[in-house]
Amino acid sequence: MTIKKCIIKTLFLVSSIYIILTNNLNAQEAIFSKAVFYFDFASNSESQNRGLLLQVGKVATGISLKDAEYQESLKYGGDGKVGRIESGYFIADAYNPLPSLDGYEMTICLRVKDESGGWRGALLSYYDANNAYRILNGVDNNLVYEWHTTKLKYRVDSAWLSQMMQLKQNWTVPNSLPDLLNGRLTLNSPASLTGDGWHTIMIRFNKAKLELFIDGVLINEEFPNGNLQDFRCPFLIGGAYNENRFMMKDFKGLIDHFAVWNYALTDSEIVSLNGGRELISAKKLKWFGSEPTSMQYFKPIGYDQSAGDCMPFYYDGVFHLFYLQTRHHHHGKWETGGTQFAQLTSTDLIHFTQQPLAVPFTEQWESGIGTGDAFFFNGKYYLFYTDCGSRMEYKDKPHKGSRIFTASGTDGIHFTLDNKPVLDGEDAAVFLDKETGKYCLITHGDDCYVSDDFKNWTLYKKHFLPEKKGTSVECPNHFEWNGWHYYILGRNAIWKSKNTFGPFEEIAPAIYGGVLVPKVTEYKENRRLSAGFLVDYWYGGYLVLRELTQDNKGNIYTRFVPELIPATLPEIHLTPEPGSKNTSNQIRIESDGNVVKTYLSGLPANCRIRMRIIPGTHLNNFGLSLRSEPGFVSGCELRFEPDSGRFCIGTPRLGNLSAVSSDPPEWGYNYSYTGISIFDKAFDLDIIIKNSIADICIDNKRCMTTYRRNELPGDKLYFFATHGNVQFTNIIIEPLQ
Repeated sequence: MTIKKCIIKTLFLVSSIYIILTNNLNAQEAIFSKAVFYFDFASNSESQNRGLLLQVGKVATGISLKDAEYQESLKYGGDGKVGRIESGYFIADAYNPLPSLDGYEMTICLRVKDESGGWRGALLSYYDANNAYRILNGVDNNLVYEWHTTKLKYRVDSAWLSQMMQLKQNWTVPNSLPDLLNGRLTLNSPASLTGDGWHTIMIRFNKAKLELFIDGVLINEEFPNGNLQDFRCPFLIGGAYNENRFMMKDFKGLIDHFAVWNYALTDSEIVSLNGGRELISAKKLKWFGSEPTSMQYFKPIGYDQSAGDCMPFYYDGVFHLFYLQTRHHHHGKWETGGTQFAQLTSTDLIHFTQQPLAVPFTEQWESGIGTGDAFFFNGKYYLFYTDCGSRMEYKDKPHKGSRIFTASGTDGIHFTLDNKPVLDGEDAAVFLDKETGKYCLITHGDDCYVSDDFKNWTLYKKHFLPEKKGTSVECPNHFEWNGWHYYILGRNAIWKSKNTFGPFEEIAPAIYGGVLVPKVTEYKENRRLSAGFLVDYWYGGYLVLRELTQDNKGNIYTRFVPELIPATLPEIHLTPEPGSKNTSNQIRIESDGNVVKTYLSGLPANCRIRMRIIPGTHLNNFGLSLRSEPGFVSGCELRFEPDSGRFCIGTPRLGNLSAVSSDPPEWGYNYSYTGISIFDKAFDLDIIIKNSIADICIDNKRCMTTYRRNELPGDKLYFFATHGNVQFTNIIIEPLQ
């Protein structure tokens, strides 16, 4: 290439970059021009700012940034000149009457650099000695935003509120009740997540959603009820009054710009003010890591975000996995849930796509989008979902109690909410009864409604499933397979029948095994898949899928889904206990009555373990412990008891076997199952350990899973037996890719 061509090419690239930057700057200027309140801190001049900017204490404006900080300021809507706060604050006031800031929309933008190394001190508050409310505050290395509306008594049904105050059973976190009663919601972002340096903080209130963005990345969200209250100027930047009317000057750092809009900025406007999609994507990757690569053990990335109840659905070659997406483990919206329908789709179970929210929050009176079902009818995909309205009876809610609604669409991805209740009640399972040609809808509490036209539903039978003590009634599910009808109800029961409505026979609850409220769908080649979630804390966690198998008596079993078994690296060999005659591939234990233990060292944190276990006679128990520390401490104990057919998951107790837990299996921690009659003969064991999850498949027909938060710190794979002998053979250890 000639020098002339090189010069021309360079000039073309430079001019292209200039045009892109100029266009973005012009777009940013246009967005800021619509703000009702704007300060750029280049000076105190009213011509520069859209209001009055007063300095108090050791503060300054017009500080020129240099080099990378200057360039970054331009990318994020600044001009390279900033304000500094060392020991003082700015007072920002309007010199013209402001448009109303007490409505249902608002956006705040504040670009700052906290020089404390974390979030510390008041960033934004009110210039009012009688108001100690901090709008944006750094406390305990957390950035905290407070949103205020009217007190609860003005927004909910008075009779319901009176009953709630007597019971106080809807709020399990002690600190949540004052926030609820006083109309306060908070959003936070820990400094450990985003790090120090310059950050653009944006708050967007858009009626049904309240969102916190940092550098364009959605960090946190809540779901308000009510309009803005007490949001007015003058504002304090870098200071705040305390409860004793004393001015606290506790912020130290730099301010690039501050703006307020009396409407909710669009997604594209937020992207523009934060340097564009590429910058935002890079920040998101840095803070949250890469997106999950498998539906198995899937959890949506994001701060305090997790997956809940599942609604799997298969149609026209596509597997749809609808699930409840939740932040704060169901503690959102003043403890009423704050869940929304999210969706994954796949044509082969291996590759998948995260789709837009299928049923998001759209109304302030919604407490949570609750579990339902999916169905294809007359050229449309239908989602049945619950408005969990009984959790909070807001006055603006057009109906009382909880109702079942539908959303529909033609592509299975995008749905339009019908906003017309179908039935009273909660949860839904929808299917076609091939025997009668009627459509059936099972609600929470095992009531069955039928319809000829998929629109008008009439009660057919109440409580048509057998009552069983200790069985919850949420999340019903029906599926048919090879002439058998199956009903799942709640957390621990499954019934089978040759007819749609019985007679019923309860069968072993094999589809659970630590998985909460699973549901089942058909899949290609007459397969059946279940999907539920593994709790990692309170409500919410990781998605877990299983493949079902069936015997000729209609009994159901579970195994790992072959397509979803994680890929592994080549087999490795662990180191046997010193002095032991065992090898990495074979362990033999003999016990004359006491517990005898041995171990292999070097077990990876994420791996697949396979073996065949050959029990001897008269064994009391045998098993292994995953990722334990020396001395049989910590880790996850798996214990098999041949006489009772009991399988236990527990935590080793300072060198001793764990106690048998009475905790419910659905919480996915320490639990046990009885009646598994295979532990007195040879069987295969397959274990996957991934990111604190231990997933176990026994003899390819019974799966159990458990989440071990910070409890797998060691590298020992322990083996043990009591009163008898056992062989662990063909041991294969493969690190996960």
